[in-house]
Amino acid sequence: MFGITFAETNLIKLSSTEDLGDLFPVFFEELAFLGLTNYFNIPKTDNPILWAKDINSFVEYYYSGELVAKVKKGKLFKPSEVVYVNPSFEGKTLEPINLKRLIEINRDPLRELENEALDYIKGIYEKFKTQSGIAFMVSYSGGKDSQVVLDLVMSVIPPSEFLTVFTDTQMELPPTLEVVNETEKFYRKEKPKFKIHRVSSPHKVEELWRIFGPPSRIHRWCCTVYKIAPQLKFLETRGAGKLFSTVITFEGTRASESTARSRFERTSPREKTFREINARPIFFWNSTEVFLYIFYKNLPLNRLYRYGLRRVGCSICPFASSWSEDILTRREDLKPYAKRFIRILEDFAKSFGIEDEKEIKKYLSSGKWKERAGGLGVKNDVKVEFLTSNGDLKIAITNKRENFFEWLKTVGKVELLQRENGKIRGTLKVEGATVPFEVEEKENQTFVEFFKISNIPLLENKLKKVANKSAYCVHCLGCEIECPHYALKTFPKVEVNASLCTHCGECLNFNDTGCYVAKSVKIVLGMEELQPKKGYKKKPPSVNRYYTFGLRQEWLEGFLSNLNEWFKNNSLGPDQVKAVKNFFLDAQLITKKEEPTKLAEILSELRKKNNKLVLQIVWINLCINSPLFRWYADNIKWGEVWNKKEAIEKLQELGIKERTARNAINSLAQTFFYKNTEYYLGTLFGKRLDKEVFLKRGIKEESETNKFVVGYALYRLKEIRGIKGLTLSELYTEGYNAGPYHWLGISEDLLKKAIRGLEDSKLLSADLVADLDNIHLYEEVGSLIVLEKALEEL
Repeated sequence: MFGITFAETNLIKLSSTEDLGDLFPVFFEELAFLGLTNYFNIPKTDNPILWAKDINSFVEYYYSGELVAKVKKGKLFKPSEVVYVNPSFEGKTLEPINLKRLIEINRDPLRELENEALDYIKGIYEKFKTQSGIAFMVSYSGGKDSQVVLDLVMSVIPPSEFLTVFTDTQMELPPTLEVVNETEKFYRKEKPKFKIHRVSSPHKVEELWRIFGPPSRIHRWCCTVYKIAPQLKFLETRGAGKLFSTVITFEGTRASESTARSRFERTSPREKTFREINARPIFFWNSTEVFLYIFYKNLPLNRLYRYGLRRVGCSICPFASSWSEDILTRREDLKPYAKRFIRILEDFAKSFGIEDEKEIKKYLSSGKWKERAGGLGVKNDVKVEFLTSNGDLKIAITNKRENFFEWLKTVGKVELLQRENGKIRGTLKVEGATVPFEVEEKENQTFVEFFKISNIPLLENKLKKVANKSAYCVHCLGCEIECPHYALKTFPKVEVNASLCTHCGECLNFNDTGCYVAKSVKIVLGMEELQPKKGYKKKPPSVNRYYTFGLRQEWLEGFLSNLNEWFKNNSLGPDQVKAVKNFFLDAQLITKKEEPTKLAEILSELRKKNNKLVLQIVWINLCINSPLFRWYADNIKWGEVWNKKEAIEKLQELGIKERTARNAINSLAQTFFYKNTEYYLGTLFGKRLDKEVFLKRGIKEESETNKFVVGYALYRLKEIRGIKGLTLSELYTEGYNAGPYHWLGISEDLLKKAIRGLEDSKLLSADLVADLDNIHLYEEVGSLIVLEKALEEL
């Protein structure tokens, strides 16, 4: 909230006019670790001695406003290095910071910060305290931010009215566990009954690291499994003393911590789970203000900050800085705790065939493990395969871990009618319909078939998620905390209380697979569904289903201008007819009987108003339904250029024969252009230069992107993944292979503009606090409704 400037001798001052950016207090332990005690006479004292400023790959150290040293940050297996020492200070004594004087000159702005935060907490408390089903909690981590939040909440809310919960992730470092005990003793001096409740997952953390795969910046399963779930389970079973509908969680998140966090709201309902409202009293504070408040109130401070860590958390984390990793893996008192997880990462590297010790260290120090987007390298003997045919869904599960019928109760009422010849026959009653099914167990395999499900919206998606849950479930509690009716128990085994379950889908729809393990181990290749399947003999769709032909503009325009007669009256050859039929099937323009779909009827009208919109809608469906076009969208990144030979070789790497791969790439090339004329399809294009085919993903005329194309893309995402909402930031996350950006290359600014336009059309809602991030999709709206709205407005 304030800026920072240097003040009198080795002090800093909060300022409303000047700002040097965050400055961190530096203690003896950090300076000794870096070897700076070799250059200066530094007393071993409890008080900080210098001020540090992080600047990209370096840390600058200041004494009385002057730069005295500069250190290049280290990383795993590469120590930090002193690269500059101010000769004017070399050999001199650096006196500790006078904390008493530091507080004196900052007392007024600190009181202003404190009073604003107290007013915020009081407002939240007064708003919710009289409502039924409410629990208040301080999420205490042992870090500086939650230390301040706990102190502020203690000043407003009686300790008997809220719970302080520390979640031991089993990845915590000893100084963090020490400060938890110290803090409890600190407040018990005045509040003898104050207690910090320590909770933890029932699962050993190393085991789940190996089952899920290491956490990554894409797969953050650890936060749910080891932080949020144990907290909420504690509140449910013991802490709150009652069943609660909502927990108000006071936490130390701050906007200045990262770009992603700056997009959060100060008060954020249901951001992490449906039961939580996250309240952030110090959301607008900077790090320096947090440290000053701790000095001001003489609060306990985690020893890890004295070591030089800027943020405190798990010993090894995909979001940790290389600076932290250097400290954690080189300090003798911390090294054993980091090594537990380094061993798992080393084994993970070996699973990719990296055996040389130097190469393993290179892999880890580069942070490649943090980028893990799929399950490659994760040891996994569980498999789930799907086949949809003639309205029936077949599922083959290998080595399932849980009861399929128990999970099926989350979709509808299950009745098992008959057991005969090793098969179980039953019915699933859902949305007023009765769906028959058949289950057969053979050794380690389970075969399930549901009949005639195509007329029930989203049922296929739900059943696939049930299959994933029964296959991969490790009782991690991640989906149990999503249930709003307390109908689901997942530990030590899965139990669904049919009398409480309303089949709302919350336990299924929190991610696109319905299971944290399934999502984490899913292998994202963009073509995995083209590989030979076991369990069913029917072959998957071929990449060569277009017979080397591309989708020509005149075919599309001819069909849309004469929906009912075009297939009877055209000049196409036999193979061209087969190709165009497959194109139109994948684009969802026709049925298998060559009858035009509702989508085709709408596009037939829309082409008269905006033909480019029509092309983009067709492209979206090809990216979803066509194995070939999905592979293209998933594997060629925006801005990349591949020549024909490279593209063919990429397909061959997936086991596709050379001739088949060549024909498939010809179909792609001929879709993007025909007879040396650039042919634009949505925002993608290709070029022929000197008779060599180039495939390029680039944004063309991006400013013309129509809001209804974005709306269609978002609701297609809802339909294929069963989601009700999402965040803007996740659409731009690497590995999120769906959505307006993935399919169309729409920039974040233009996407925000389109979403605001869709709000005006009452097709969705979005949170526009600080920055657009939360996107809420309406239950009653679908992709076709978006296009019907386009017909009204265009």
